[in-house]
Amino acid sequence: MTLKEFLETFIEPNSQIRLWQKEKEGHKMITDNDHALMEHEILRYNTVLSEYLNNEVEHVFSVLMYKSQSPEAINISIKL
Repeated sequence: MTLKEFLETFIEPNSQIRLWQKEKEGHKMITDNDHALMEHEILRYNTVLSEYLNNEVEHVFSVLMYKSQSPEAINISIKL
C-alpha cells in the first residue's frame, strides 16, 4: 500500500506524521529535523514529505521523542 493510500484509509484528520526508513540497526528519520507534519499537509500541499506519497508503507511503530515539538506523532516506516 502506498503512503497516500495509507494516510487516506487509516489516519484520522489532523494527525501528526513522521516518516522513517528502516536500516540494519533500527530506523532513520527521513527529514533532517524532528518536525512532524499533519497528514493533510502531506496529502494536499507540496511539503518535504509529499514526495514520498507513492512509496510503499512497511510498518507503523511507536517512538517517543521527548524534546521534539511533536513528541507523539504517528511514525511510519516507508520503503525508499
